[in-house]
Amino acid sequence: MALAVSSVIAVVGGSMLTQDLCAQEPDSIVSDSVGVFSRVFLMEELRVSTGQKVRAVGGVGVLEISVDSIGGLPVPTLEQALRKSPLVRVRKNSRGEAQPNLRGGRDRQVAILMDGIPLTLGWDHRTDLSIIPLTSAESVSINRGLSSVLQGPNVLAGAIEIDVSGGASGERLPKPVTLDLGMDHVGSKVIGSSGERLLDFGNGELFVKMGAGIRMRPGSSVPDFEGHPRFRAEMLYDGNLRLNSDSKHFDGFLSAKYTSQGGRWASVVASGSDLSRGVSPEIHEQDPRLWRYPSQRRGILIVSSGSTRRKTRWGSGEVRMSMGLDRGTFQISQYGTARYKQEIGRENGRDQTITLRATGKHSVGAKTEYSTALTYGDISHSESVLKGTTGYLVGRQSISQVNNYRQRIWSFGNELERTFDSFLGWDASDVTLASIGMTFEGADTPKSGNKPAVKRLEDWGGRVGISTYLPSASLRLHGGVSRRARFPSLREFYSDALGRFLANPELKAETLTGSEFGFTWSRPSLSLQTVGFYQILHDAIVRINVDTFAGKKRKRVNKDRIKSTGIEMVSIGSVGRFDYTGDLTVQSVWQYGGVGKTRPEYEPSVFGRMGVSSELFRQFILEGEYRYKGTQFCIDPELGMQELPSTNELGLKLKKLFQLRDSGSLGNLDSSIAVSNLGNVLIFDQCGLPQSGRTVELQVRLF
Repeated sequence: MALAVSSVIAVVGGSMLTQDLCAQEPDSIVSDSVGVFSRVFLMEELRVSTGQKVRAVGGVGVLEISVDSIGGLPVPTLEQALRKSPLVRVRKNSRGEAQPNLRGGRDRQVAILMDGIPLTLGWDHRTDLSIIPLTSAESVSINRGLSSVLQGPNVLAGAIEIDVSGGASGERLPKPVTLDLGMDHVGSKVIGSSGERLLDFGNGELFVKMGAGIRMRPGSSVPDFEGHPRFRAEMLYDGNLRLNSDSKHFDGFLSAKYTSQGGRWASVVASGSDLSRGVSPEIHEQDPRLWRYPSQRRGILIVSSGSTRRKTRWGSGEVRMSMGLDRGTFQISQYGTARYKQEIGRENGRDQTITLRATGKHSVGAKTEYSTALTYGDISHSESVLKGTTGYLVGRQSISQVNNYRQRIWSFGNELERTFDSFLGWDASDVTLASIGMTFEGADTPKSGNKPAVKRLEDWGGRVGISTYLPSASLRLHGGVSRRARFPSLREFYSDALGRFLANPELKAETLTGSEFGFTWSRPSLSLQTVGFYQILHDAIVRINVDTFAGKKRKRVNKDRIKSTGIEMVSIGSVGRFDYTGDLTVQSVWQYGGVGKTRPEYEPSVFGRMGVSSELFRQFILEGEYRYKGTQFCIDPELGMQELPSTNELGLKLKKLFQLRDSGSLGNLDSSIAVSNLGNVLIFDQCGLPQSGRTVELQVRLF
């Protein structure tokens, strides 16, 4: 839905830092970047709505979203939050997993971190956005590019950071107990509740948060397929709903953070989820995935400890130590027909990732700070694959094959940041920040099942960023250049996806070289941020079709390079009673190889959105949103490269806040009714995988 604009803030620092500020960290610096200098300088912020802002960090564009500002979404998932965010695209793949895309960077090239611990280090080096609940989160920051080399390994095209315990402290009052309810016209239901408590122990404070949510969906609505030339109806419909699109998802969390009066702190975050769901089949394929996940469970435990800014003999600094345990199990059932009755294959998997992370920063003189981060991930995966006589190994007896895999991956990053009174002595400029960073990374696979082990892989990364402010023009200039590498995951090396893929242990690391430069311009009734970017992905891992004795298969290979050039814009302002926000990305993405220049999959040349919000009467607020996605291309296993036409989508929402009583818990009711995909338009997330059709949703929050 549309994001209502509430204010435009431009803050230019120049005042001297006092001793009282030594324990504070400017909110314009990410957690792994410089915290304190002799001068305070806060990047100007474009506030999209209450708790939402666009800014520049380390020369890179960053969008920060307060979870409370995701209007009307009861117990939202990360997928829902990102689908409503500017400049971010989300699509569901053929496994039913929701994946992000930033500036041409694909799912495995974008890291997702929770309290500094990467959730994308695992069997597949990506994580399904649709099963990451934001019930426990304070905010989500979207780094559209490489803002730091301290975020851990395999961060190429950006990072999505989920803050759970960082904002949970005595700096704000506990939020009231909330009860969230939602339903839509096809029968989906969402119920969730959360609460917070601040306990004072005299010499310190304990901030506790807990909550739970459940989401039940009988299926998703079907868009209008009239005039579509090629699809298999038996793979599309289950009555009036999309075939095999049902799901049931339960999650719960507990978060606690203790902060002493001396500034030391410790936190723990524990969350768990239990999911069962279907995987909608591709409607264009003769042999689509006929899968279900009868069980998919995940538990995350993050323990952290550190200190706020403290004085030392050499200046001031802070440290942070974190340990993350990410464990999960899943079961995939493969069926012979779209009736989902006869099981012909089964895969049971267990995943465990142990992550150790240490970060520190310390001042070097009055205007420079050194930051460092060491990240180590130990990834284990065990799979038991049952291959039936009617499955993809036709004519063989049922065999249960067990394979164990292990990957170790690490990075050691270092960064220096310095402030200057001006940019290269330019009189028109004000406070300037420059940063330079270098990281060294490696990975190996000591266990590789029944397949050849991969030799040790090593690489390096680096970045340079700069930002300066021009007071006379209310303009901030920012930019950066970077290089990073991404090591293939165990799944990319070894998985055959129940007979659909061929393993390839010969894969090597992808490397991305990128640059971006832009400006942020702030005026009383208009703010505009524009960023141009250019990046080249070398040795890109792509899918190809291979003919085998068992039929057509897919295989992942390092192939060619992918070049992305583009410009992205965010405009925010107000005209009379109307607030508006819009974003637009224009890009050119090409894949270069032995067959010449081709278009890579799922990279439209133009996409964007426009949102408008206005108060009508009696404090009813109407929001409207228009989204456009240009022509895309995908690889059909039978017809080769195919074109997906451009799409136009419209959504509306009417909302109102009611005060039920003057005081007490659950005394306010925030309600809304929304219609998404108003025109019931056919929009493909991927070849043969349409998004939901027109959906009417009723959402209520009591607090």
